[in-house]
Amino acid sequence: MLNTAKIGGLIAHLRKEKDLTQVELADALNVSHQAVSKWERGESMPDIGTLPLLAHKLDVTVDDLLHGDVEKHRESAQMHAFVEALAEANPQKAGEMLASERVTIEELSDVAPILKASTMREMAPHLLETRLTIQDAIALAPFLDSDILDRILQQTEHSDWSWDNVCQISPFAPASSLADWIGDLAEQTLPSQRHVISLAPFLERSTLDDLVQQVEEANWNWHTLAGIAPFISRDILNKLVQNARKAEAPERHISITLAPFLDRETMDDLVTDIEIETWSWRDACAIAPFVSQRALSPIISQLMVKEPDAHQLIGIAPFLDKAELGRLIERAIARTSKADTSPTAQ
Repeated sequence: MLNTAKIGGLIAHLRKEKDLTQVELADALNVSHQAVSKWERGESMPDIGTLPLLAHKLDVTVDDLLHGDVEKHRESAQMHAFVEALAEANPQKAGEMLASERVTIEELSDVAPILKASTMREMAPHLLETRLTIQDAIALAPFLDSDILDRILQQTEHSDWSWDNVCQISPFAPASSLADWIGDLAEQTLPSQRHVISLAPFLERSTLDDLVQQVEEANWNWHTLAGIAPFISRDILNKLVQNARKAEAPERHISITLAPFLDRETMDDLVTDIEIETWSWRDACAIAPFVSQRALSPIISQLMVKEPDAHQLIGIAPFLDKAELGRLIERAIARTSKADTSPTAQ
């Protein structure tokens, strides 16, 4: 991948060697001096059309610029021609160079961050003619349309795939294809918990449910359950939570995180596992929509010694029975009356 800080440093160094100001270099390239400043600070890159002009002006190759190093990196005439073809909006020529292996996939992945999606799209037929490895596909994945990436991945040797590969490709590949690859891979080796958590946001729920159940239940702890809770089915999560309860009670903040994703009965069980003295009014307001009055009432009774503020009282009110709400209101009125009649108030 491009190291913009290193590239920027090289541009600045070469510009100074030429005794050019940022404004003079910008004028020669027909860009703003602010653009040159951003390049040199590593905040942005010259676009594909500007790279050949910049290389020519600084008396280096495009390859040198892309690698941020003149001395150690070999000069590549093919790479220079490749970038010029792209700069001239001639992806057909660039694609032919790629297909004939005059330019490598690694070199394409170096310039891919500054190529437009339409350019990569036009080069797709040539990519499909090239025998790519899974590592090639991973390097290019952020810059390809999902359907093109899918076709490339179908052509790779699936026996070379690993769970790490699938995790790297998952943000960019179609969920339906991921499900097929995961199914094939799971027949050879089971995923680790780390892999399942990494894949969770990108899988269809049914696929993730199957995958979760392939990890030993004992391996799931409260923090990992909180991480996958938004993505798996409620039934599977309830089962895993009930199993985790056998090992240890959850921390209070974990139960609050899990609350929207559990059924009420399981959430009631979690609440009763936690020491009642640790709950605050803020916590009670957070869990109130997800627990029964049976589970909430003991917490409210314990909290009666700590009057809620107005916002907390309003937040908890819809979930209390009339007697509890009445007691809270009476206490609030009494506290207000006491404050009004205190010597300080007078």
